[in-house]
Amino acid sequence: MVLDASLPYAELSANKKGQYYWEATLKVTTFEGAHNPPYHYYTITFTNLFSDQPKVVKVQRTE
Repeated sequence: MVLDASLPYAELSANKKGQYYWEATLKVTTFEGAHNPPYHYYTITFTNLFSDQPKVVKVQRTE
């Protein structure tokens, strides 16, 4: 997988002082072969709110 330097790959949101949960957003570009255009762009949001383990809360695919 090759990452496009123009896109932020991960964003971590800041919470209020004393909060111990987090939310992270990961942006991924899919393609096959070095000279082919991207197939899809995925934005995946993870959080540990109300859970001991990270879980996916949102997956969005764009063309």
